[in-house]
Amino acid sequence: VVRRAVGLLFQRLDELEYRLRDSLRWRLERERRRLAVLEARLRERDPRHQLAQLRPRLEQLHAAMAERMRGRLAVARNRFDPLAAQLDQLSPLRILERGYAIVASPAGRILRDAREAPPGAELAVRLHRGRLAVRVTESRPE
Repeated sequence: VVRRAVGLLFQRLDELEYRLRDSLRWRLERERRRLAVLEARLRERDPRHQLAQLRPRLEQLHAAMAERMRGRLAVARNRFDPLAAQLDQLSPLRILERGYAIVASPAGRILRDAREAPPGAELAVRLHRGRLAVRVTESRPE
């Protein structure tokens, strides 16, 4: 009778151990699934993941901005180039290239009339290449 009672107790103990292991296995698997879901949610919220998703849009916007800037620069250049050419043609330095000179008093005032340079006056003459310091020997106003 004692053996039978002890045998039943061992059987009951084995049964409870089996149920405990099964319950722990089930709980562990449930917690693993829950952890996997939480890890997936965490990965979705990871800034690196979000930045990787936004990078193509940023590159697209960057390319569009660069193209727009090139277009605006081309328009500005098309407006600027003719004005720069016109300004270059009117430049006093361009006139000097053609053989003219700019004559100025010692004070720097540009002379336009021979009467402004009496004999003996010292003047500064600017040429295309270089400058001259001159003294008037004769003045012939027209």
